[in-house]
Amino acid sequence: MLLRGILKVAAAATGLLLIYSVTHANAYLIFSVNASQIRSDCLQPVPVTNIERIDIVKLKVISSNLSYSGRMSQLVLRNESEYTIFRVTVIVDYFDSEAKSIFSIPYFGTVDENEQEPSKLRPFIKTVLPKAIAPHETFTLEGTNLESTRIAPTSAEITYVLLQDKKGVGGVFTSRPSTEPLLLNSPAFFEIVNTKKLPDEVWANLSVDERGRVEGVEIKPGQSDDVAQQIKSQLMRWSFFPGTEGFGAVKTHLALRLSFYDEGFPLPASACPITLPKDMPGTFVEVDLRRMEGERWEVLYARRHARGAFSTIVSTTLAEMPNQSSKP
Repeated sequence: MLLRGILKVAAAATGLLLIYSVTHANAYLIFSVNASQIRSDCLQPVPVTNIERIDIVKLKVISSNLSYSGRMSQLVLRNESEYTIFRVTVIVDYFDSEAKSIFSIPYFGTVDENEQEPSKLRPFIKTVLPKAIAPHETFTLEGTNLESTRIAPTSAEITYVLLQDKKGVGGVFTSRPSTEPLLLNSPAFFEIVNTKKLPDEVWANLSVDERGRVEGVEIKPGQSDDVAQQIKSQLMRWSFFPGTEGFGAVKTHLALRLSFYDEGFPLPASACPITLPKDMPGTFVEVDLRRMEGERWEVLYARRHARGAFSTIVSTTLAEMPNQSSKP
């Protein structure tokens, strides 16, 4: 009983952030696309190394798979407790071969299709579970940070777990969880005027403040002043759900790889992981801009259409829970 009381206090502490989330009432909004339409064919296993630290909540990691090109990632878990779970949130931090953090991904599963929490973490993929997770049942959660990486993660650690069962809410922190900024709102179109020829590719580094506002944009040298200034002007109009550390909003940076395509041209196939020179950012979001008409360009953010405010990615197809009464 003492353990459960401690877990409740830890979970309640995160509730303080609801004051902040009021400012971002629609923070749970992302992209209007069904998760079944964006399956990845390049999922690779990434071992979770701190399994013993989450044993306190009796949640066993069966497998962890990650797509390196900004697509869906999968976390397969099993309920090792004596309680039935109705909701679970897990944050996973991914590391390179030198144990340096590359990025982190929140995973969220619930039996309530209408549930919109935990908006205080940042926008997320909501895995709708077909039923509550009984003891010893296996289930799958999906997640993404919509970033691509040229650095293949070699290991992962779970930094945060929050569970809800019939006895209440409990969780555990294994370290300070963090998340990257994620696009929240953008204009309907990207507009660039009076340009005879645009480059095939432009790299931009965004500074995002604690309220998700773009404070500055740095364009990688090599572009004309006119093109660079117009791109800066457009990106300054975007807004993000801010990056977090320990559930508090922090200033951070986000690299964008902008690629321009003529009207009607198909986008290139994804690569996992992406091969780029070492002087390029380790992680970045692929932003594809395809000409529509005249000065207007449609925006695809991590290969998803981004226009105005976005709606939640909902996943149901992978939330299968075969009953496993015996442990491996």
